[in-house]
Amino acid sequence: MIKQVKIAVLMAFALMAMPCAARQQSPNGKLWMEHQSGDNGSTFVVSYEDGRGVTEVMRIPVVGIMTSDGRGGKMTLKEVGKCRRVNEEYTMLTGKRRECSNRANEYVFTFADQRSIDVRMVFRLYDDGVAFRYEMDDMKKIVEKVEKKLGYPCKAIA
Repeated sequence: MIKQVKIAVLMAFALMAMPCAARQQSPNGKLWMEHQSGDNGSTFVVSYEDGRGVTEVMRIPVVGIMTSDGRGGKMTLKEVGKCRRVNEEYTMLTGKRRECSNRANEYVFTFADQRSIDVRMVFRLYDDGVAFRYEMDDMKKIVEKVEKKLGYPCKAIA
């Protein structure tokens, strides 16, 4: 009996320490993402599974971001990064709950555009939602150009 309890405890710790799964999914596994490459480029489909079945939450049919200098079009997938676990805690100023926390798995897809410039698409799959953003290495330079045109400061997220 004691041996079985020890084995169960060891297995529980091993599962908690496991790296993210091979497919792109949320920490609880109910939300997952599929990447498909085709003639028209890359497509991402995010689905959610609950007790009633599977629901498609979001579909990104075209990947890319066009800049004024012609970057970001005709994207080709170069690399899919390893999963990174994200655990964030923050304090709300107002609302029902003051102390909040989020946990997610983050995945970075690196694409090369038609000029062979890297563009990253960063996804965070939370237990109850999904977020994504585009990143470029020289985003700060782009923001500086935008600031000059607008006449007030902007922030680039590093």
